[in-house]
Amino acid sequence: MVETAPALVFSTLTLTGDAISRPITLLRQEDFPACQFDADAGKFRTRSDWQPSSSPHNHAGHLFLRLGDCIGGGRSAVVYDAEILTTSASKEGYIPLPSEEKLCVKIARPNRCRTLAREAWVCDQLRSRGRLQGVIAPRTYGFFAVELSRQQPPTFLPWNTEDFELDLREDDPEDDPLRDDPLPGDRLIDVYDEGPGGRELSSWCHWRPDPDAPLLAVIVMSRGGAVYTREDDADKATQEDVRAILDDLAASYLWHGDLRPNNLVRAPAGTELCEIHDRVHAWNIIDFAWTCVDDANGDFKTKSRSIRELQRAGFGTYYFWHGSLT
Repeated sequence: MVETAPALVFSTLTLTGDAISRPITLLRQEDFPACQFDADAGKFRTRSDWQPSSSPHNHAGHLFLRLGDCIGGGRSAVVYDAEILTTSASKEGYIPLPSEEKLCVKIARPNRCRTLAREAWVCDQLRSRGRLQGVIAPRTYGFFAVELSRQQPPTFLPWNTEDFELDLREDDPEDDPLRDDPLPGDRLIDVYDEGPGGRELSSWCHWRPDPDAPLLAVIVMSRGGAVYTREDDADKATQEDVRAILDDLAASYLWHGDLRPNNLVRAPAGTELCEIHDRVHAWNIIDFAWTCVDDANGDFKTKSRSIRELQRAGFGTYYFWHGSLT
């Protein structure tokens, strides 16, 4: 049986690099719980028992990384290759350190920190629900943030580079620098009347960017390989492997919601055996900000089957290849 890694790995993170004038230290932060999407009823519901998966922990370890090349980016974040300079273990001595030679750092756009906080929560669900981190998705080593008004200089220089330029489609809504994008469950028109849950009580729920105190927020994770291509898709064995990891996701009542080639990458080195399929998957799935999260309550067999069919149906569609429905 695969061991579930501790939720708290590092309490602090320091970033340096050619584009960073001096090292910046970030603290471990609470992530942003989702509300439940009840696949039986097709409605969202609040969940008081779905709480942030991590909180600042002064006795966890410290990770010092040097940012390298930009290796990808999208609407909510930009990803950099990262070299491990130093690590220090927890004072208790049980916190595992990364075995990888390199990691990657996903850096939120200044107005997308709420989105990244939600993705961090779903990533931890992969670890705690189905032990899927390191199997069908890269391992994550923490969600960190700091207000840059507390550091000098009060900005993050890579934000001003071409890496962070956002090319919007003509039919895309304007990118609001003072507001994050809507997330699943934000419009709780059909929400169950069960009172506020972990999502509603989170400080992230109504978060807005503050230009006078910009927030630098990041997720640290294992580095995967190249993204999925048409050439990869021509291989039936590759298609079958992708369907298998989608089925693993559905078995934990998670529907990715944004399945596209850029969100499928070759599995990182050190990917572990999948106990469901009794093999090491060649591919991993990433980018979980818009993942809808369900639970085993109700008719769990119907739910799991519905999510599985819905997820499989999205693979290879027009949206999958083009990122839009038109």
